[in-house]
Amino acid sequence: MRFALMVSLVMILAPVPALEAQMRRPPRWHLDGALVGAQPTGEFGLIVDDGWGFELGGRYELAGLLSVHTSLGFINYGKETLRFCSAYSCRVGVDLNTWNNIFFFGVGPEFGVRMGPLRPYARAAVGLGYFQTTSGLSGDDSDYTFASTDNWDDVVFQGRVGAGLGFQLSHGRNPVGLDFGADYHHNGLTTYLREGDIVDQPDGSIVISPRRSEANLWSFRLGVSVGLGSADPGP
Repeated sequence: MRFALMVSLVMILAPVPALEAQMRRPPRWHLDGALVGAQPTGEFGLIVDDGWGFELGGRYELAGLLSVHTSLGFINYGKETLRFCSAYSCRVGVDLNTWNNIFFFGVGPEFGVRMGPLRPYARAAVGLGYFQTTSGLSGDDSDYTFASTDNWDDVVFQGRVGAGLGFQLSHGRNPVGLDFGADYHHNGLTTYLREGDIVDQPDGSIVISPRRSEANLWSFRLGVSVGLGSADPGP
């Protein structure tokens, strides 16, 4: 009799945690971070190489399928290194590194639908693209840059459209998921530098030869998304 009573009690109480998880509303705020691979297109793709970088973002679910997403990212599309003796002796080497970077920021709508653990979505954003070329000095056995100069920069209006797929890995108050996606960055006409566009002269001066073209590209990301606190159902 006691055994039958215990079995009945377990069967009644066992579904309670699962039911609570189902009743808990998913979080509205989500933070995401991703590694990014970049593929320049058109004339830009003929001039510069593929790039790499990262992207950080935040998403707020408004209602139904609609969210607002904002993101901040960085792409490096070129680097060159020149090695010299230091001013004291060739026993100490110095690296002159030059980086060609793109920083981007945007905000816009995102439309997604939940299908079990999957969440396919499409998004768009408007914002800015900042093209920057910087040179810096470091030791040839060190990544620490002790002096740097911005050689060139340009700011452009940027529009982005893209799509992706989220895959939920865990539930609970702070659910974690994987994110795969791609965005098209429309930067329009931009003035920028690539490797070899800064030439050092014998007298120590430099000659800078900027390029101007459409600077559009695709970015492909693989990242993680974390929900910031799901809510209990209201009264």
